[in-house]
Amino acid sequence: MVPAVQFGSLGENRPGGVVNRKHRAGSSCGRISRESLDQKKSEKSFWGWCDPNVWDLYLRFSLPAENGPDPNLESGTTCGGRSQRATERRIKAAKFPVTKTLDTFDFLALPALNKKLVLELAHGEFIDRRENVLALGNSGTEKTHLALALGLAACQGGYRVRFTTAAALVNELLEARDERRLLRVQKQLAKQDLLIVDELGYVPLSKTGAELLFETFSQRYEQGSTMVTSNLPFNEWTEVLGSERMTGALLDRLTHHVHILEMNGDSFRLKQSKKQHSPSSG
Repeated sequence: MVPAVQFGSLGENRPGGVVNRKHRAGSSCGRISRESLDQKKSEKSFWGWCDPNVWDLYLRFSLPAENGPDPNLESGTTCGGRSQRATERRIKAAKFPVTKTLDTFDFLALPALNKKLVLELAHGEFIDRRENVLALGNSGTEKTHLALALGLAACQGGYRVRFTTAAALVNELLEARDERRLLRVQKQLAKQDLLIVDELGYVPLSKTGAELLFETFSQRYEQGSTMVTSNLPFNEWTEVLGSERMTGALLDRLTHHVHILEMNGDSFRLKQSKKQHSPSSG
């Protein structure tokens, strides 16, 4: 008898499965067509790990009905409603300080930035492949905006995301260590599909703080995606982390499977300030 799987775990951690993590209950229901699922249904690989008895239940709850909502379902349990609520929960859990989208990002102001790559990253496949993203550039070039926008897109795609600054993350880890709950916090961070660490390089880290940050990144190596924004080039990261050897080991892990976004350019904030104080604006 084929062993059953729990509803909601279909395809999780199975690259060849019908539904990967971003297609779990609560994500966009229209991403997988009924035809493609029916095709997978006939494959031996599908029946090898999925109990056929959950198939119809899965279709009923994860795909929109062809002739409107199922009248047998209670109000509020349709795919769209559950999907929206699940997305809202992921966004809240991500702890974004503000909401930013790619629609409001000024790509023209940063001609060196690879717009095509950014739009590809917004689809989230790099998270499935556990690849990293490094956004590097001088201050004021909207690196945080881009990180927030990609994080929001990942939440909308069904991924678990956590956003934090480097300084805040180090403080959180130090407090957890002092309160003897470091292992619990590290496990929570390791569960995130995408960890976004903003503003690495703005504040020098203590020796212990740098070691804890290194440990966090090391635990995610080839286990989950990490995005880091920094105003420093790689050869200056030692100034923040303190140790040349640890900096080299950290960069080795972060850059093994990486997409680098070059974001050098004029400061957005400086340009806006000049516009506000220019004679013509008055």
